[in-house]
Amino acid sequence: MLLQSIAINDHPGYEMQDAMTAKIKLARLYLETNRASSAFKVLTKLQEDLTNTDGNYNQQNGVKLSLYKILKAYYDQIGDVKAAYHTQTKYYSLKDSIEHINRGLKAADMDMAFELNAQKYNTVILQKESQLKTAYLIASGILALGAIFSLFFFWRDMKKSRSYIAKLKRLNHQNQQTLTALEQTREENDKILRIVAHDLRNPLSGITGVVALMMEEDGFTEETRQELALIKATGENSLSLVNELLQINFNMKDLEMSSLDMDELVQYCAELLKHKAETKGQTIVAKSTPVSILANREKIWRVLSNLIGNAIKFSPNDSVISIALQEVENHTVLVSVKDEGIGIPASMADQLFDIFTPAKRAGTAGEESFGMGLSICKQIIEAHGGKIWFESEIGKGTTFYFSLPTKA
Repeated sequence: MLLQSIAINDHPGYEMQDAMTAKIKLARLYLETNRASSAFKVLTKLQEDLTNTDGNYNQQNGVKLSLYKILKAYYDQIGDVKAAYHTQTKYYSLKDSIEHINRGLKAADMDMAFELNAQKYNTVILQKESQLKTAYLIASGILALGAIFSLFFFWRDMKKSRSYIAKLKRLNHQNQQTLTALEQTREENDKILRIVAHDLRNPLSGITGVVALMMEEDGFTEETRQELALIKATGENSLSLVNELLQINFNMKDLEMSSLDMDELVQYCAELLKHKAETKGQTIVAKSTPVSILANREKIWRVLSNLIGNAIKFSPNDSVISIALQEVENHTVLVSVKDEGIGIPASMADQLFDIFTPAKRAGTAGEESFGMGLSICKQIIEAHGGKIWFESEIGKGTTFYFSLPTKA
């Protein structure tokens, strides 16, 4: 019945309000029968309807309240605590706004009632004007008092308006100062990045150059040549990273996209960092399935290398680092990097993906941390239309996830 109602009314010129109400009920039914993905599709369509449909203000707000309430239940069901919290915040914000408006309407109705009563009173006075001369004096007195009160309220409102305007000017000035300070800070950060890039580029170029010369010489075993090739590749990628530090806020249009074999890339990154893990007695286990996406290989390599490197850095000796790659629903690939490390405190969670974050700690072997890697990872993943997040438990380890669309 609900689907039939939606099919009939979900068209311009028909009862769109009835269609939206039916969608609310259908989404609730899907959640009650544990069909979360179906519920999310209905809710997504409902959000589009609210954006594209002009309707009664109160009815629209009523539908929005129901939408936020069911969205919160959906996120609770799939375990997305952060999204559930943001949705609940939207719900209460809209609810408070509606209640505030309703209170204002009630007050306006009372004012209107008072005005109507005053008019009725004046009418009665005028009707008896011919009979009671004193009624003129009373009416004149009432009008005079009304004028006095009106002038008083007008003066009070003007005074408040001037006060509000002055406050707004002060706030605008403060905002302008804040924006100026932020711009100066950004320029200073850019200068620091340029200095760092200049100081790192030459030694890295020297390393890759020496390794390239060594690879041209005879007398090395095949295993040694493979290790030299890995050193050369790492040096070249590090040089690219140094160059990109100058372009942290890169433009998606500048990325060269191509078909990327994620299975091969995961195995390559695991092999590339295997020797680094072995210095701490750690084991890297990579499980992946064949899947290709449209992406920039170098950028996604940087994300994987950073997450695996962090897992090595913050894990104890003789631990296991697990990498998993799988294709999930909605044309999405999901990658996870799990460690058995020290975990991430809740106090650092909200700042972890910030550029120049203060949430920096040394590794389990005293390795230095600069705190920029995860911010760059987040920018890369979001530039590809994906998401990145983590789950952590103090003393037991952390799992970082990122998802990417398999189609552009």
